[in-house]
Amino acid sequence: MTPDRFDPLESPEPYDAGCLAVDPQDGTPFPALPEHNFHVRRMTLIALLVAALVLPFLYVGIMAYSDLRACIADATDVTLRTVRVTEEHALKVFDMNETLDARVVELTDDLDDNDIRAHEAEIHEKLRSIGGGYPQVAAVSIFGHDGSLFASSCFYPVPAVSIATRDDFTGIRSGQSLENVSKVMTGHVAGEQLFNMGLRRPAPDGSFGGMVSVALRPSYFEAFYRELLGGNDLTPMRMNIVRTNGPILAHFPRSPHEPAAISPHSAVAEALGEGRRAASCCVRR
Repeated sequence: MTPDRFDPLESPEPYDAGCLAVDPQDGTPFPALPEHNFHVRRMTLIALLVAALVLPFLYVGIMAYSDLRACIADATDVTLRTVRVTEEHALKVFDMNETLDARVVELTDDLDDNDIRAHEAEIHEKLRSIGGGYPQVAAVSIFGHDGSLFASSCFYPVPAVSIATRDDFTGIRSGQSLENVSKVMTGHVAGEQLFNMGLRRPAPDGSFGGMVSVALRPSYFEAFYRELLGGNDLTPMRMNIVRTNGPILAHFPRSPHEPAAISPHSAVAEALGEGRRAASCCVRR
C-alpha cells in the first residue's frame, strides 16, 4: 500500500502562505510566488533610464576633454619647435649684423669726421662690399657725433640727413644698450620700413664720435616666417620679433590694424618684464 498523498485542502493545520507549496501530482515542493513591489520596479526603471541618458553624455564629455588636452599638448609641442627654429634664425641674423657693425667701426678707426668726409667715395664702396650681399640689410651707414650722415652703402654722395633727435641715436650716445636695436621706422633716405642695429663709434680721443648703423628689413623676417608656416597667410600661428620693452619689430601674418607694440598687460609682456629667457603661456582669443 502507498501512503495517502498530502492534500492541503484536507490538512487540519492552517495553511501558511510563507511555506513551500507542494505539487499535488508528485508531492514536489516549490516556492510560493512573491508579491509584486511596483514601487521598487518603478525606481529601478527610472534609474536605468537616467543612466541610459547620462552615461553617454558623460562618456562623450570625458573623451572630448581628453581630446582637448591632447590637442593642446600637440599645439604646444609644434609651437615650441617652431619658436626654436625662429629663435636660431634671428640669433644668426643679429649676430651677423653685430659683426657688420664691428667691421664698420674698425673701418673708421682713428678717423675723425673730416677724414670720413674726405674719403667718402672709398668708404662708400667698402660699405657696399660689407652689406651688399645680404638680403636683410637695407643700408649700412656712418653718422657723426651730431647725427649727420657721413657715408652710406646706398648713396654717394650722401644727402643732407640728420638723426640727431632719433631715439636710437640719442640712446646710444647716452649709453642705453636697449637702443642698440631701434623700433621700426621709416628710413630718412629710402623711405622703407626698417629697424636699425647701431653701435657707438668712438672718436680718436675716445669720446663719442657718432654711430654706425645696419638697417634691417622687417619684410625679410616676415618672408621667412611665411615660408616656415607653409606660405599660408591664414595660419592660426602668429610670429613676432619683439623688443624687451614691447615694440614689435617684425610679425607674420600681417593684419590691417596691427599694433606697433604688444599690450603691456599681456602674458608675453609680463614674461618679458620678469626677464624670462623662455616662457610658454596660453592665450584665449
